[in-house]
Amino acid sequence: MLKAIFTSVLGLVLLSACAPAPRISVEQAMAECRARVLRPVETEVGVGIVLGGGKPRTGVSLGVDVDLAAATNPEQTYYDCVVRKSGMAPTEPLYPKGA
Repeated sequence: MLKAIFTSVLGLVLLSACAPAPRISVEQAMAECRARVLRPVETEVGVGIVLGGGKPRTGVSLGVDVDLAAATNPEQTYYDCVVRKSGMAPTEPLYPKGA
């Protein structure tokens, strides 16, 4: 009996992990997607010093993340992002008219 309950709960947990992400409002999706599209390149720099185990060690890391779709076709990337997050088309363009 206990094994059957455990198996059922485990099955529900695994199925919920496969569920689609909850939808957000179209306004929130537009804001998030606009920020993502207008910043297609992100960089990260890290510097570290490790003490212990004998002698000190240092290290430097550099990371660059480029969203090629946003860099080459920002309007389509914005549209697709808003639809994916909200399930609706954007109500405002990426670039306001006259800007």
